[in-house]
Amino acid sequence: MSDGEWHDALVRGHGPARTSTWAALHSDQRHRVLASLASLALLFFDQTAVVVALPAIRHEFGATYNAAQWTVTIYLLALAVFMPVAGRIAERFGRQRVLLVALVLFGFGSAASAAAPTMALLLAARLLQGIGGAVMQPMALAVGVRGLPTTTGAG
Repeated sequence: MSDGEWHDALVRGHGPARTSTWAALHSDQRHRVLASLASLALLFFDQTAVVVALPAIRHEFGATYNAAQWTVTIYLLALAVFMPVAGRIAERFGRQRVLLVALVLFGFGSAASAAAPTMALLLAARLLQGIGGAVMQPMALAVGVRGLPTTTGAG
């Protein structure tokens, strides 16, 4: 193979031209994937933001370090307890419906956390937020992946 042929083979590739997976998606599939990514970004941002906010939580509520740390711990406990049952709940009620309920729980827990006047109410709100997040995380993945085509044309 000459240099020109080699270059042409590299540029053209072997076989038909390929399009990106994103370009191959229909509008409703793109919306599902974007909603899934937004949900996951929200969860990951929340998990990071609370850790960064621990000094402010201690100061706001006059809490000890251990008491403030419970805002992280109770959320993680809710994830550990409720995430394994999320799939079973989705089988019974449907992925999209369960994801929407989880988003509402997470949002309500977030708003209640922001407005909590006491440490006890903050912990209760974080528990609610954790339950919503525990169900939201696997459902966002399932709904997002379900929006993708089964073949991408990648060969």
